[in-house]
Amino acid sequence: MAIVLIAVPLIVLIVIFNAQKSADISRFGIETPITEKPQSRGLLTDDEQPIDFAHLAPRGFAPFGPGESYVEETLYEKINGKAPLYTESGFVKLHTQRYVNVKDDELTFELCLYDMSSAANAFSVYSIQRRAQSSPVDDMPFAYRTQNSLYLALGRYYCELIGSSDSPLILDALDFIATTLVENLKDAGPVEIPQLALFPVENLTPNTFILYLNGAFGFDGLTNTFSAKYNLDGETITAFISKQPDGAVAKKLLDRYHQFLLDNGGEEIASSEPPAKYIDFYGGLEIVSVENSFVFGIHQAEDRTAARTILTLIRDRLIKENQ
Repeated sequence: MAIVLIAVPLIVLIVIFNAQKSADISRFGIETPITEKPQSRGLLTDDEQPIDFAHLAPRGFAPFGPGESYVEETLYEKINGKAPLYTESGFVKLHTQRYVNVKDDELTFELCLYDMSSAANAFSVYSIQRRAQSSPVDDMPFAYRTQNSLYLALGRYYCELIGSSDSPLILDALDFIATTLVENLKDAGPVEIPQLALFPVENLTPNTFILYLNGAFGFDGLTNTFSAKYNLDGETITAFISKQPDGAVAKKLLDRYHQFLLDNGGEEIASSEPPAKYIDFYGGLEIVSVENSFVFGIHQAEDRTAARTILTLIRDRLIKENQ
């Protein structure tokens, strides 16, 4: 009897240990993963229905729990603190799905797909949210990867694929999901942002475009404003362009932005290049100018010569645009 009393708990402990060690994720109630590339089914219904991502699991992975959806009123529950960036930029709904590796439940990743209602809105949050230490993705014009994640602008959608580690298994899975979405997701066609062509390519730093839908550089009047970074002789220059309805509106916006800078501590710098305005803004150089219906300029430059060179390149490009 004593031997039995000792043996039974020991057997129970062994069973529990083996269950925990096992990678059989069926104990979580998780579905069997697919082994073939999914077809274009269930990726998008109408706006009132969730997107079914469960069947998109790459080989070796399975959905971990049900997908979730968030609307404007509940988005803060998922991304508390960052929700206003999305809700003020045309956000409609966020769809999420987690996946887990069938042999190692520490290898997980999450798909977050933001419906931003238009390609411009999606590109805006994609560009503003761009992480440092990232690298572009081949064959995808608006996509980049970090050590363990992948981010894309896909038509009206902004997509984040975030892995638990930089395991090759996870990175391959992220690529699989991204390719599947590009090929099958409705309204996820190539993003076309014609305004980017207004920026001269000379000295342009690749993959630095940002679209500010509202309040660029802290000024509410600068809406739908694009910026990009240039590198000239080691100097980093941020240039911006904002298209207005016509020249009269553009001139008024220039005057308003100029006054905004002065009202907030800027100091006028004498210039013989009208209509360009030069302002010393707490040690950084701000330049704002106008060409036809475009307000354009330089933001927080350190070197005046480099800033003027980039400003001239942009002005010449805008003149050609208006011809």
